[in-house]
Amino acid sequence: MKIELLVATMNNRIEHFQEIYKKNSELKVTLINQSKDSIQIESDQFTVKSFQETGLSKSRNRALEQASGEVCVVCDDDVDFTVDFQTTIAKAYESLPDADLISFQIITPKEGPYKSYRNRIFLHDKLSILRVSSIEITFKRKSIEKHQLFFDERFGLGSQIKGGEENIFLADALRKGLKLYSYPAPIVIHPKESSNKTIDSDFFFTKGAAMRRINGRQGLGLSLVFLMAQFRKVKKIHKIPTYLSAFFRGYNFKFEHE
Repeated sequence: MKIELLVATMNNRIEHFQEIYKKNSELKVTLINQSKDSIQIESDQFTVKSFQETGLSKSRNRALEQASGEVCVVCDDDVDFTVDFQTTIAKAYESLPDADLISFQIITPKEGPYKSYRNRIFLHDKLSILRVSSIEITFKRKSIEKHQLFFDERFGLGSQIKGGEENIFLADALRKGLKLYSYPAPIVIHPKESSNKTIDSDFFFTKGAAMRRINGRQGLGLSLVFLMAQFRKVKKIHKIPTYLSAFFRGYNFKFEHE
């Protein structure tokens, strides 16, 4: 099974994945570098393409366009991998032959779980995909190409809405009938501290916009179920009316050409 890492980075931060590739030379690595410089590296196994543009989802889509591996792994430029991550991925797809996409787990450098996970294999649904992080996602390239799936470039860092792109990608996959599984094994190592999300008005604005994109106006009930779950994270209870307002501002946000 040919595994390919699809990496999004900026400002020529390519050294980390060069080192990962040196340690795993059987891997294929495609790295999209958003930079004013024009670094270009092209080989059968390690490719860097540079573009003078911004937006995480644009970077992800560029990587999808370049991909040729059998199974692709969505990566940020600051992740590490477990020693046996390739074996874990291959084993999962062999045991789940109907899987189009499999999400795995993240551990911290101290090998603790990055967040709470179910300790079993299960099929994702509209609610479970909302807990998936981008760096947990792997997929069969041919399944994604066949169904013409891409990341919505209005969402993600560097875009109008600064998050939610990975959940939208998964929701679109479900909508098109793909089989999405969760597999109870870690493949990625990431520090928990550096990715703690601030729970503030911007957070709820982003969630509101993402929920509208995922569920549409007909799915307001499901969006509210998700919203209530997010309120459990709020420590300053008096802020809830402000956050509720921010959520609905996001939910009703008008994109250009909408």
